[in-house]
Amino acid sequence: MIRDLLLSEHILPSSKKLAFVIATRNPVKRWFSSFNWDLHDLVLSKGRAPTDGFRRFPKASDLAEGIAAGDSEALNFARTNHMGMGLSWYLPLDLVPRLSRHRFYEIRQEHADQDFARFIDDFSAFTGTATRLKISHWLRHRRLRAQLPRTKDQYKNAYLRGTFASPSDCDPHTLSKLREFLERDYAVNAALRQLAIRQQTDRVAWLPL
Repeated sequence: MIRDLLLSEHILPSSKKLAFVIATRNPVKRWFSSFNWDLHDLVLSKGRAPTDGFRRFPKASDLAEGIAAGDSEALNFARTNHMGMGLSWYLPLDLVPRLSRHRFYEIRQEHADQDFARFIDDFSAFTGTATRLKISHWLRHRRLRAQLPRTKDQYKNAYLRGTFASPSDCDPHTLSKLREFLERDYAVNAALRQLAIRQQTDRVAWLPL
């Protein structure tokens, strides 16, 4: 896990051989996606009766409304399973500055193709070996001609339409309260974006033209 690596005494000094690639996503969209995945993975696909949480909050929009209302059961349930493992769970905000000691790449889901292409270009220049350059050349000219595949949501095809909720099913007030609930994830997202911009700017000075 990234937080364990960043806390390790063996890699605290700057290392030319170490690079972190971190995938990020809008926290509200990730939260809805994680609820839907938990509903599928823990309940529907197993043919099990819903647990208390899923019984009371059968859709992500129902749970979001409970969060907005300050319902204690909703607040506790929203911190369980995959739902409770947002970006700040994997990478607490106070550890983000440690990333500046290493090479760091951010791949935002909303800009995955662009960010992945930048990672390949930069990492191939960074490694410099003939073998890795050949790999990066293949990735740039073969895989990146098409968009990166998005496959995880395909499980939804097995269910009736309306089984899963999305942010568009909530009113603005509920979404605002959900963003407050996810404020730690938003803070880490913002810190990573600032670090990524700063590192990209620093690399311009040495990247080969």
